[in-house]
Amino acid sequence: AAMDAAEIRATRETLAANFHVGYGTTEIGLMAHLGPDDAADAALRLVPGMEAEAIDERGRPLPFGQAGRLRFRAQWTPQSYAGNEIATAESFGDGWFVSSDWGSVSADGRIALAGRIDDAINFGGSKVLPNEVEPEMLAHPAIADTALVGVPHAMAGAIPVAFVVLRHSV
Repeated sequence: AAMDAAEIRATRETLAANFHVGYGTTEIGLMAHLGPDDAADAALRLVPGMEAEAIDERGRPLPFGQAGRLRFRAQWTPQSYAGNEIATAESFGDGWFVSSDWGSVSADGRIALAGRIDDAINFGGSKVLPNEVEPEMLAHPAIADTALVGVPHAMAGAIPVAFVVLRHSV
């Protein structure tokens, strides 16, 4: 899971000023990182030789800055899973590894992670990501904790529903 800027700042202040954040997968290894000189709220920088794109539901590249499913390519990217043709068809193609992460790619090769595909709530064709909504809800002084989930809906696909723990009765 992506670390938010507050967690990175807290780690740098209390544990190690030279704290690095790495982002990778079992399939490829390290794909992007945030160095200790990068701002805690900066997007992750691709490692040299790594390409990345955000793609839509049909696998078409999206413009820089637009969120979609993230895919990655490098000379060391494998082309398949051993002995698993179904998973290979879902995750590999044309030299790309398609991750289950949702985010955007900037023109200067930085990755902004927004969540996981399996966490996204498809509300009438729009993707609602719990890790984007929950922090906004937690900013309210009456809310101690929250969780956003999708509830199936015949017309909308899913409706976002929030469960909240209040700090006091309202």
